[in-house]
Amino acid sequence: MRNAKKSEIDITKLKALDNSITVTVGTGGNFSTITQAINYLMEYRPTKVGVKVTIQLMAGFVMKEQVLLRNGDYSWIQIDSVDTEVVIDRTYIQTAMASDVTSSISAFYFIDRCIAPRINVLFSMNTLGASAGQGGCLLMQNSNGIILPNKGFKDCPGTNAAVIVNSTLLARNCVFTSFVSPSGSGVSISASSSADVSGSNMSHNSVGLDVQTGSSANAENITSSGNTNYGILAASNSTVNAPNASLLYNGAYGIIANYASRVNAHGSTTANSGTFGFIVTTGATINASSSTGTKNIAVNTVTANGIIFA
Repeated sequence: MRNAKKSEIDITKLKALDNSITVTVGTGGNFSTITQAINYLMEYRPTKVGVKVTIQLMAGFVMKEQVLLRNGDYSWIQIDSVDTEVVIDRTYIQTAMASDVTSSISAFYFIDRCIAPRINVLFSMNTLGASAGQGGCLLMQNSNGIILPNKGFKDCPGTNAAVIVNSTLLARNCVFTSFVSPSGSGVSISASSSADVSGSNMSHNSVGLDVQTGSSANAENITSSGNTNYGILAASNSTVNAPNASLLYNGAYGIIANYASRVNAHGSTTANSGTFGFIVTTGATINASSSTGTKNIAVNTVTANGIIFA
């Protein structure tokens, strides 16, 4: 089931919404799926500042659907939950729903100039059904999203949150951890996209924070520890601002920067992380001032690999 595109909605027939409204999803609720609730709400539009539109996931609700939203503004909708965590049943997350633009399999897709509903839920994917690299949330093609503090996506065998192709994500103090194997990235940002993940936890993935191909991340005070490979990867002319990050016990490196990428890791710690705490290659730069961790080159010295300031 999908939501209508913006171009398919007749704005002359939208119903005015003068007061806040909450619709419920789950057993005994107004709807059985999130998609049904969104389709219903798209018949309305708030007419006053302060009108709140909420989809509340009821106690015991298990997500057994994939939500695909394209080319529309859903930012006036907020998804909440009664339960502290809401389970995503992986059995039902098996299809590349947006196969015309991506082969990724995800629980939520926000694609093609989509402004996503605000997510005020901590989703956790279970291990039922085949593991096929499923992700939690995918923002793609000039789309924007907000995940509220202490919420997020966890335990996905793929990437918990992916931000791709000129898209943006605001997710401060959120949760993107995985305690499953295999796992992907906590947060992946690529193709000229950006995200603010300050204060978030992206531990126990393959890569905690993965920033590539001209993208950027504000990652102050993040925790990205115990990842199989890297705490932070900055690749292909990307920029990461990660002062005071906790990057402990990562399998290969605490931070790796390559191909002219730049990382500010002032005050960060990469103790007990694999071969090196900090590594630069192919002309990259890391500011490791007041930080702790081993380096792959002599500090404050320009080399073919780049430079690490300390």
